Amino acid sequence: MSLTRERIVQKFKQFDSSGDGKLTYDEFKSHLEEILKVSVSDMACHNVFDCVNKESDDYITIDEWLGALDKTSIKDIGDNELEGVFAECDSSHDGKIKKCELREVLAKKNCKVTEEELEAMFKDADTNNDGNISLCEFKKAFYKDMED
Repeated sequence: MSLTRERIVQKFKQFDSSGDGKLTYDEFKSHLEEILKVSVSDMACHNVFDCVNKESDDYITIDEWLGALDKTSIKDIGDNELEGVFAECDSSHDGKIKKCELREVLAKKNCKVTEEELEAMFKDADTNNDGNISLCEFKKAFYKDMED
């Protein structure tokens, strides 16, 4: 699943609520939470924001955005990181994430979600409706808003 340059630019413009060509921390956090469907701690969001914000100013430019989200980093590095996150969620080590495992990991990460939000996330990811999220389903759920 790769991202085209045009799709990356389109996502940047969606995040740029003010339309000024820059992503502020507040714009970034708001849209990150919208995509993830969970509350993201300021510390976690600042860590990601600061990684993308190479100029260390108060905003992310389109060039910084493109540099952080190029095809190689999302496809290759992203998959490795996603597999690590999946393994962390799969506490029973059976190759599947159960709802209780997802709830437990989110709680450990201080992500506050209601039962309804958890149910919606799980239903969205569990595309074969077997009550579990496989690695393939996990990756598809992560990449779904980034597909061409």
